[in-house]
Amino acid sequence: MRCPKCGSLHVERLRNQEVKCIGCGFVFYFVTPDTGSIDFDRYRL
Repeated sequence: MRCPKCGSLHVERLRNQEVKCIGCGFVFYFVTPDTGSIDFDRYRL
């Protein structure tokens, strides 16, 4: 998993789906795709 803002791989999981980047401090939400979905390109980080 990488930060969508700066591209850093140094991220830590804060809460359930909340992830914080160690590099720039950006907080984003990582949502796993539905199991029935085949469009995985939009979930790539």
